[in-house]
Amino acid sequence: MLSPSVVTTLSTSRTFSFWYNLHGTAIGTLNVYRTPIDGDINAGELIFTVSGQRTNSTSWLQINVDIFNISSFKIAVEAITGLTDFSDIAIDGVSISPDAGTFDCSFEDGPCGWIQSTDDDVDWVRTQGDVAEGPLFDYNVGGSTGFYYYINNFGGSSGKSAILVSPDVIANGNGIGWCVSFWFNSYPTREMGSIDVYAYPSSENVGTQTPIASIQGHQTGRRAWLQTLTEIPDQSTNFTVALAANQQPSSSDVYAIDDVSITQGDCHVNLTFDCDFEDGFCGWSQSLNDDRNWVIERGPTANSNTGPLFDHTIGTIDGKYIYLHGISFGDKAVLLSLDVVTRFSQSRVVSFWYNMFGGAVGDLKVYQTPISGSINDGVEIFTVSGQRTTATEWLKQEIVISNTVIFKIALEATAGFPIASDIAIDDITISTDTGVESFNCSFDDGPCGWTFVVEDDSHWQLQGGELSDGPLVDHTIGDNTGVYVFYNEFGLTTGLKSYLISPTVYVEENMAQSWCLSFWYNSFPLKTVGSIDVYAYPSTESVGTQTPLASIQGHQTGRRAWLQTMTEIPNQSANFTVALAANQQALSSDVYAIDDVSITQGSCSAAVGGEDFDCDFQDGFCGWSQSNDDDTNWAIEQGSTDTSGTGPTYDRTQAEDGAYIYVESSLGASKRTVMLSPSVVTTLSTSRTFSFWYNLHGTAIGTLNVYRTPIDGDINAGELIFTVSGQRTNSTSWLQINVDIFNISSFKIAVEAITGLTDFSDIAIDGVSISPDAECSDPLLEKAGL
Repeated sequence: MLSPSVVTTLSTSRTFSFWYNLHGTAIGTLNVYRTPIDGDINAGELIFTVSGQRTNSTSWLQINVDIFNISSFKIAVEAITGLTDFSDIAIDGVSISPDAGTFDCSFEDGPCGWIQSTDDDVDWVRTQGDVAEGPLFDYNVGGSTGFYYYINNFGGSSGKSAILVSPDVIANGNGIGWCVSFWFNSYPTREMGSIDVYAYPSSENVGTQTPIASIQGHQTGRRAWLQTLTEIPDQSTNFTVALAANQQPSSSDVYAIDDVSITQGDCHVNLTFDCDFEDGFCGWSQSLNDDRNWVIERGPTANSNTGPLFDHTIGTIDGKYIYLHGISFGDKAVLLSLDVVTRFSQSRVVSFWYNMFGGAVGDLKVYQTPISGSINDGVEIFTVSGQRTTATEWLKQEIVISNTVIFKIALEATAGFPIASDIAIDDITISTDTGVESFNCSFDDGPCGWTFVVEDDSHWQLQGGELSDGPLVDHTIGDNTGVYVFYNEFGLTTGLKSYLISPTVYVEENMAQSWCLSFWYNSFPLKTVGSIDVYAYPSTESVGTQTPLASIQGHQTGRRAWLQTMTEIPNQSANFTVALAANQQALSSDVYAIDDVSITQGSCSAAVGGEDFDCDFQDGFCGWSQSNDDDTNWAIEQGSTDTSGTGPTYDRTQAEDGAYIYVESSLGASKRTVMLSPSVVTTLSTSRTFSFWYNLHGTAIGTLNVYRTPIDGDINAGELIFTVSGQRTNSTSWLQINVDIFNISSFKIAVEAITGLTDFSDIAIDGVSISPDAECSDPLLEKAGL
């Protein structure tokens, strides 16, 4: 079939467009020629050819063929039937226009003039929707109706390629270059090879060219598409762009491309450290010295029961993040930042969010490296291992970096046992503002700048809501949405420690400054729990060789209560670091929990830990202290105790958030615990009244004793001034006792509880006070309005 004559000039280009249907099992060939005016095919040029079945009975494909700088011509459309009757060939909607063709192509209406090269081994395939081991949908439409090109069948041999070639681009010699843009999807292994970009004179063949850009390896999940931009310098002759998918050995992975464009002008690439990955990797790049790539994804990852369900930035399946696709055990993926340039006097804070959900999650490490990006020459500045989140949680990490002129940040993820070991990262930033915000941490948005250092396989962990044998809620929010850090993974070895390390605290030069460390803790339920030790040491040293500044010993709380502790850090003249160490004793499996940590400049408030005798236990033990000559500790609690059928429901004021102290009877039968008052200084002519409330609810209640002791708190040298045994109250009632002490000089009060023979023997006291008036009133009840 011959067209009418097309009259043009050397400076004019045309686009021939048509639709075709090639449906049948024996389809032959469809050819298109540009011929002289006489229509002689033998003297013409083949400008398009296609063979074999390409459509079904209801689909049509569009082709746009660009014809440049040619004078008058005709178009000849040639069809060659196949070997059987099942080879009908149809065309429709032929047209010709003066437009040089569409370089901007979404492939929704066909290839737009892009054609398969004859210098390759296999063809790209135009398709829609889900492709096995490839995209779930196209980029342009984002659904099953959208079209894109893909290739995943190289025939099993290495070195093969599939090449898609653009229409000729007319060079105008105006000194302005060009920009090639397209979106790609490459899933799922790094061994897949590359997508190479070529630009070459239209009079030459692609097979002899060198690529001007290359996309290496696995870069996306199945739901995400990435844009790549390639600059082409000003061309003096008409040129062609080619996109080539190249196979590596043993590769059966999928390449897909969509939304291709060629525009005159520079490419605009946004290279930055801060990245939410919505528009790609920003300025971050894949390392060449690892096993596989970090990939961009949106929504859940391909492996079930691992990875996030959505990103952190947007919080929906439309948001993007990067992750390590856990395929092979031990595989490492390293992502490198742009160079970070700073001054000796500057510090930087690197911040990011991570998701580590999966039963076999491996390691996530962060390195500060030279500008070469070599991890071997760098310093590990953060590490975390194992499952840390659910599928819907993201944790924040901040890392302070100081006194470095120029460096890179390297993110390294290591896969655990496949396939539940995906590790994801989102929202990376770097800033010059360190401040103290990193030290003040509620853990609700992650560990802030605090990091974990361990001596064995155990470590501090983030936890939300109830923890077995630990807190029921956090301290900050007070419900199951709040987050805290905990430790309860001790084995049988004595003396192991796990450290929670603060960011560096910066001290002004030539100024000795004091600081105050404050945190809330929960420790339940055994006295053999060991301790939480507090360290402050020069940031140039490593933790572990120092003497602790303070130590919290043994069981101190129930499961609902939190206690605040403050530690003064005096006269710091150089940058320093704070460490909180879980210190194990033998055969201990108890829980430490920490929340709301802060480091502030100045002295600690004297209101906490003061030597007050009168105490309602709302703010701690006041001036009362645990004896070292007993079996376990008194513990602060709110609400009911952990063992049902014993202990109070509330404190004596019946307030839901009211606190009291008690002895946990599940520690064992006939266990003694002693609480000592501050010293009471008096004279022989002065009398005192000791007042308190008690709850003895439970079928196996033991004994509650009160002693007046010497200043050293020795019960054996003291006098028993009150004793009571057995059940005396129900869960909601409290009894008050007033004990008069006459003509005695300085002394202490010791309150001793002895548990019964079963777990139903919790003993509680509240509202302790001492008065010089034998006819004492109860100021604590008056304060409560009772």
